[in-house]
Amino acid sequence: MEAVVNGPFGRVTLGAAPLTIGGTPDNQLVLADASVSSHHAEIRPQGQDYVLIDLGSANGTFLNERRLDPHAPSLLHAEDTVRIGDTRFTYEVAGVSETEPTVYVGSHQEGEPGYSPTVAAPSTGYGSYQPAAYPPSPPPAAAGSEPFVYPPGAPYPGEPATYYGSDAQSAAYPPPPPPPADSEPAIYPPSAPYYSAPVPAPTQPRKRRGLWIILGAIAAVLVIGLVLFGVIGYVNRSTPTKSLNAFCSALKSGDYQTAYNQLASGLQSKVGSEAQFAAGYASNLGLGKITNCTVTTVNDAAGTGTISTTFASGSTVVDDYTFVNESGTWKINSQQPRSTPTLTLHAYCDAIKRGDYPTAYTQLSSTAQSQESEAQFAASFGSGPLTDCVVSYVNDATGTGTITYTFSGGSKIAAEDRLVNEGGTWKLQSEQVRSTPTLTLLIFCSAVKSGNLALAYSQLSSGRQRQQSEAQFASLWTAKVTDCTVSNVDDTAGTGSISFTFANGGSNIRDYTLIDENGTWKIVIGRLRQP
Repeated sequence: MEAVVNGPFGRVTLGAAPLTIGGTPDNQLVLADASVSSHHAEIRPQGQDYVLIDLGSANGTFLNERRLDPHAPSLLHAEDTVRIGDTRFTYEVAGVSETEPTVYVGSHQEGEPGYSPTVAAPSTGYGSYQPAAYPPSPPPAAAGSEPFVYPPGAPYPGEPATYYGSDAQSAAYPPPPPPPADSEPAIYPPSAPYYSAPVPAPTQPRKRRGLWIILGAIAAVLVIGLVLFGVIGYVNRSTPTKSLNAFCSALKSGDYQTAYNQLASGLQSKVGSEAQFAAGYASNLGLGKITNCTVTTVNDAAGTGTISTTFASGSTVVDDYTFVNESGTWKINSQQPRSTPTLTLHAYCDAIKRGDYPTAYTQLSSTAQSQESEAQFAASFGSGPLTDCVVSYVNDATGTGTITYTFSGGSKIAAEDRLVNEGGTWKLQSEQVRSTPTLTLLIFCSAVKSGNLALAYSQLSSGRQRQQSEAQFASLWTAKVTDCTVSNVDDTAGTGSISFTFANGGSNIRDYTLIDENGTWKIVIGRLRQP
């Protein structure tokens, strides 16, 4: 049987391999339609027929305008209409008409009887002949000759040569052969039939047996078909394993639409729209592009599973999932990442970069939070606009890593971070910043802005502090600083500038020179830039 799909793309002949349909180039039939999923549907052979299967598409697959259940095969019939997105095509089978021929059983059709007609014989009884009168006697035999005897079955003089013996004969049986020469001639009594032919067996029982055989074969085929359909349905049934593998593969290929379709309706409402879901995975907390995704453990009975995801940065994150069955399809109901130093540092860095200091503060350990309030923590990042934050050199076993902060103007500072595991969750315990001119000026700016003049004074070199007491230094900052910005820092030369804005509306710029004192950069000179 040759089957084709016929549509605006032309005629595509179906074969032994499945015909995959979707929006990406790895399909056999590619539909350039935004509403078509990357792997939308497929047509695969099933015995002598073909079935249509929706592969969990976002917008559905329609057979004769009936939306198919995901992953449930539907048998195709000749002239069926399939719609995927805005594309319609028909399923055609060579040699099959749209209307099946009508078979008439046991009735007469013009020029074609349903059974052979029965012709009644002119006898008064089955297999016998009753003559109206005895035939004339044979002529007398000649002297010295044997008496003349009519051979069995031969007609008497004047009798037509007609043979009887069946009420269903439409043609005469051939006459019986003459008796052997040495045998006695058979003389029929006047009331006996001249010749009785064997009665053929009725044909109707044979027809009925053939009909039962055909019906039995049809029933067997139907049973086998139902069994095969059940087996195929069982193999293609939705399971947490299949849903999690589909989710993992979609994330790895960047197909966020397919990944989003694996989420339960409740989880979709929490993560937001498909675009928001894609944006979240595109940023990945600064972890970089997903390079690998592996399903490690799935319990189909409990509806749980685990995915290990590797990112371009080299970091690996492990997430635990739970599932819920929605209308026969298993969907992801929750996603819980396992805590690691890598995940904590990236969440901390991402929050700092977005200016979300409350979220960043939650990544600190209880000890670190006891030493600094949330407001003080936020103020420490207010000394200059942070443009980037990069995590590197994370060791999940020892709980250490490095964060590099980049500020406007290109200035960078690096901090060595140490983490501690609190109740199964890794938290940031301490951050040791490597001293640079950039860091010193940022601390000085932040301290002056917050009114912490003692901290600002501690950023001066020992020589400068000998020339100016802390009280004298404080007297120079009677006008409240409402804003300050560090710029033009050269960490190699030890120079930089700070722009100040005051509450009275005034502003000025000061240029600073710094020196390295025992590994810590300190301010030596601060000159007011002339307008």
